[in-house]
Amino acid sequence: MQISTRLLSFFNVRTRARRAGALLVVAGLASGPLVSGCAKVQDDNSSSYLIIAELNSISGSTGTLSAVLFSDVLTLGGVTNDGAKVKFELGMKNATLTPSSANFITINRYRVEFARSDGGTGVPAPIEGSFTVTVSGGDSQGAFILVSSTMKENSPLVQLGGTPTEIHTIATITFFGRDQAGRDVQATAQISVHFADWAD
Repeated sequence: MQISTRLLSFFNVRTRARRAGALLVVAGLASGPLVSGCAKVQDDNSSSYLIIAELNSISGSTGTLSAVLFSDVLTLGGVTNDGAKVKFELGMKNATLTPSSANFITINRYRVEFARSDGGTGVPAPIEGSFTVTVSGGDSQGAFILVSSTMKENSPLVQLGGTPTEIHTIATITFFGRDQAGRDVQATAQISVHFADWAD
């Protein structure tokens, strides 16, 4: 799939050599294939809940949009952020009710945690971030950093540079928000992330 220069600029947020860097502004995204996503209804007082309809990753080094992220830990001597795009839908616990504005859910932050799927133990540290998306029905979308360049400069990813070693993980992303009455809502999704010093 061909990705535009503008789209690539979104994920090449921070490209740098290992000891020098610059921070660029994040801008732009595109839609892509459906990957594994699931909504978890919390035991709370909210009458609505989040459905994660789509979750797509995109490599910061190649711009490849994929159901599985192949994260390059070193690209032409530098590191890049890998991003993702998520599509939310709104669900009602009482399916006979029609959502009103009081049921809309505003997402305000997310957390990414990694677990090894290859039997290893070392994983990147969790990452948290914020963005604002109000889910009022279908086709509410948000963008976020899935793998930060800082992760690639720290253990265990930094040790992969210049070696044939790969680390296979499952990333669990938890999205946190509130309905318009201030009641907490959250949902989770998962995506496979494979780290290596892939060929440039």
